[in-house]
Amino acid sequence: MTTFSQKVKKAACAVKCSGNEKAGELLGLICSCDIYDERGILFVTESEDAMSRFCRLLSRLCGIDAESSVRRGSRGKRLIFEGGADVYNAVSKIIPQPKDADFSVLSKDNVGISFIRGLFLGVGSVSDPSKTIYAEIGIKNEEIIEPTLDIFSSLDIVVRVSHRATGNFFYFKTVDDVSQLLFEIGAKKQAFECINSNILRTVRNDANRAGNCDVANAKKQAISSAKHIEAAKKLKQNKYVGLSDDLIVVAEARLAHPDMSIEQLGETFDPPLSKSGTAYRLKKLVAAAEKSI
Repeated sequence: MTTFSQKVKKAACAVKCSGNEKAGELLGLICSCDIYDERGILFVTESEDAMSRFCRLLSRLCGIDAESSVRRGSRGKRLIFEGGADVYNAVSKIIPQPKDADFSVLSKDNVGISFIRGLFLGVGSVSDPSKTIYAEIGIKNEEIIEPTLDIFSSLDIVVRVSHRATGNFFYFKTVDDVSQLLFEIGAKKQAFECINSNILRTVRNDANRAGNCDVANAKKQAISSAKHIEAAKKLKQNKYVGLSDDLIVVAEARLAHPDMSIEQLGETFDPPLSKSGTAYRLKKLVAAAEKSI
């Protein structure tokens, strides 16, 4: 089954880029590699689209036949690109190590967004918006934190850095920030899915709260009505001794209409009584019953 993250990455991989944007995206992908130094290059992903994009960028920008260096992991889920020192030497002429990179180029045109797209393709994920909404991007190199935060700031996307035992992450936890992130990297359809899912969830939650409130009110009304009926029966058994005419009328009305709300009960009188007026008389009725023998 295709996950929502996989759909997002597939859409992002369909974005067409200029030469500078391709270099920015490849830099993002390189910054998500497990190894990128004199030993070689190691890039691991579960996304076939991300791996294909990585290989195409290496081929077009660095002239490397990258696809021949891709293999599947032992369980078949992960795709692994392994390039030796010769591959690293060729790529590093175009894409330096993160510690040596000039991140100021990311501020030009759409290069910064392309860099974010590469990062997300390499080490990003987003939840299924029908259940909950959040996204995160892993941080393999601390050198990218500050320039990446600058890019998100320029896009008015609120992002936080989480330091966990498993590593560091950029994370996004509001529907506005997640949907804008997806929109910027090219997954526009999935961005709208996040917004629509949030609207549906909000409507559903509001309906549930309203339903719970209705149930609570109905329970409260039933308890209150039972007290009134018990008081009216007790007073009627005593032939309404010492009870005023207006309370006798209220007692008879409550016995005749046990399921009515206080507001509805007040409307049966002639002239009608307000809800507060009816409630006041019913309260006096209960008090009278408690005093009677």
